[in-house]
Amino acid sequence: MTVLYLAVFVGATAMSLVLVPVVREYARSRQIHDVPGGHKSHTAPVPYLGGVAMVVAFSLTMVLGVLLQRNTTISGQQISLNIESLALRSDTLLREFVVVIALALLYSAMGLIDDLRGLSPTLRFVVGLAIAISLVAYGVRISSPLPTFVDAVISGMAC
Repeated sequence: MTVLYLAVFVGATAMSLVLVPVVREYARSRQIHDVPGGHKSHTAPVPYLGGVAMVVAFSLTMVLGVLLQRNTTISGQQISLNIESLALRSDTLLREFVVVIALALLYSAMGLIDDLRGLSPTLRFVVGLAIAISLVAYGVRISSPLPTFVDAVISGMAC
């Protein structure tokens, strides 16, 4: 499992290193950028959309990692990837993964909309809080040797 985590991390990093410059150049060419001023610390326009490249890289490598982990058969050196059998499985881990990715994409979409159109801080807070509560209510937890209620608090804070 540790090898799989490392592979997902390396894959997401490599894909981000490729995608971010491409998306950054696209944003520059379309003048999709944040203009300095007010409370902002930058002095030159900063292109938006870099987060989109990172979310795509992370999501794709996570999905690939789950596909490989869920469908890897260890019989000698044989590894088989069967997407159809994955689609038919409905166990807790897979459902939890789908919920986490879907809510992460929702939160990322909200960030993109905020970058492009602007959203109120109250709306961003309420949506973020609703997503965190949804994850904890669904049973997604960061486990630790501490009591369960502490895990729930840590999980909510991490979201």
